[in-house]
Amino acid sequence: MSNNTSSCEDSAFPSAAAAEIAKTAAYLLICVISTVGNLLVIIIVLKDRRLRSVTINQFIVSMAIADLLTSLFNMTVEIWIHIKKAAGQQIFWFEGAGGVVLCKVSFATSSPMLYAMKVIQREDGNLHCIEQWSPAFEGESPHKNYTLFLITLLYALPLAAISVLYTAIVRKVWKRQVPGNLTAPNQLVELATKKRVLRMLITVVIVFGLCWLPYYTYLSMNFIVDSCPPANVMFIGLFLGHANSAINPCIYAIFNKECRSSLRSFNRACLPMLPRSRVPRTSNQNTMKLTEFGTEGTTREQGKRSSPL
Repeated sequence: MSNNTSSCEDSAFPSAAAAEIAKTAAYLLICVISTVGNLLVIIIVLKDRRLRSVTINQFIVSMAIADLLTSLFNMTVEIWIHIKKAAGQQIFWFEGAGGVVLCKVSFATSSPMLYAMKVIQREDGNLHCIEQWSPAFEGESPHKNYTLFLITLLYALPLAAISVLYTAIVRKVWKRQVPGNLTAPNQLVELATKKRVLRMLITVVIVFGLCWLPYYTYLSMNFIVDSCPPANVMFIGLFLGHANSAINPCIYAIFNKECRSSLRSFNRACLPMLPRSRVPRTSNQNTMKLTEFGTEGTTREQGKRSSPL
């Protein structure tokens, strides 16, 4: 591995046009799903005061915002890169101060890159934004140490953090006692609701770990053990990691009935001409309205519509 950049790096050179078109289409798909899905999650929760007051929904909105930013900034860059490659063009950097600023645009976790990332003119006479640790640091250790730092900070710690936080949330939800007297059927519904919350949170954690594992495995092989994986391994790893942002809103919709109900209401508001589905009437009785992340007692009068659990 050279001191300037990875010996496996070939992102600056064009590959088969058909393959790049397919990669562009794949990224466009997950970008649209991620943007629309996460935006809907944010709107639905913020518009409903009851949903907004539940702690776990605040975590979900935070994740949706992060996923939305990923689709708007990271995915769009990847789409631009693959479009350029599909056209048979090399990926060159920008001249002037703007190119230098964009080369160093990341903050916080990428602060070492403020030094390492440099706009260099290579032998081909074109400018490239590359990682170069010299003259302050020599040898291969800066690459390896920084890669270990990124894997720990951006993968291992977030995975551990969401595992611990979601475990605490599940314990709180599981121990929660519903106020008032519960009938046997309502107790069964409450148990089913808690199980759905548990399955949803476990799924979010597992999907995050699996989606980003190939990319950080690639980084480990490339920068730490000096192995060169096949050329498409990095694309697959990064694509799966970005696809996690499109999968998350689908997980919320699958496991959260209130999310689906709110989404149907949102669609009816946006498309008022569509026929509305008939909702069954209930008799005059005290029922327990069970949300996905909480419970509250409600009284329904005979003849009024009630939302299905």
